Amino acid sequence: MYIPELDEKRLDELRLEKELRSSLQQDCFYVDYQPKIHSVTKKMIGVEALARWIHPQKGVIPPSVFIPIAEKYGLINELEERVFKKICEHIKEWSDRLEFPFRVSVNISQLHFAHKNLYQFIKDTLTEFDIDARYLELEITESVMIMDDKYVIDQFSRIKQLGIEISMDDFGTGYSSLNYINKLPIDRIKIDKSFIDEIVTDQKFRSIIKTIVTMADYLELDVIAEGVEKEEQLTFLTSIDCFKIQGYFYSPPVQKEQISSFIYKQFKIA
Repeated sequence: MYIPELDEKRLDELRLEKELRSSLQQDCFYVDYQPKIHSVTKKMIGVEALARWIHPQKGVIPPSVFIPIAEKYGLINELEERVFKKICEHIKEWSDRLEFPFRVSVNISQLHFAHKNLYQFIKDTLTEFDIDARYLELEITESVMIMDDKYVIDQFSRIKQLGIEISMDDFGTGYSSLNYINKLPIDRIKIDKSFIDEIVTDQKFRSIIKTIVTMADYLELDVIAEGVEKEEQLTFLTSIDCFKIQGYFYSPPVQKEQISSFIYKQFKIA
């Protein structure tokens, strides 16, 4: 059956893919940073780097739109490597200017993580910008767990040996397995926003979050709650000893130029 809407959707996707390729050549990408805050001390414990695409006609296009296109059409490695270098450049600036440099988390897609040159690229980039690996954290999703077991563990281990920490993003929404979590050298898990959204109205979600925090404590893993926007959410998280928070309650993503000002005016570096 011919469905014209599907053809139009396909054409829109192809146009966006062509524009994405062009934007990569013209470097039409920048990075925002969202602070992570300790809710008791009010100190900033790090930031998450968030890529933004500035489309010449459509303005800023969110990652939820262009990342799937980049993955589908084989552009994700080039995109993430360009963004990673921008982030390392920023880390170098901050580490040179600030008395207490902080950790920056960078999202790495499953497809890029499977690329055998990822470790060498990261190592070479750290050398290129002369930055300490301890200022970096890689965020991966649970989908990485479905990859080849031995290869995943080896890739994780080599990256960890550089001094980079690893965080599991969107925890609880994918292929989570206690067996994998126990075997992989993960430093922390991030409780997904979809769970946080339901804290106020649904007891089941409160129980799930409490279980995640308890499990992480047992496994000696750090925990961060992302997508926190309301006082009631923060109150519950604090009551179960989940103190590390990311979300609009404290700050939206901000531009690089705002980070230094944000640090000194609102929070002290941990």
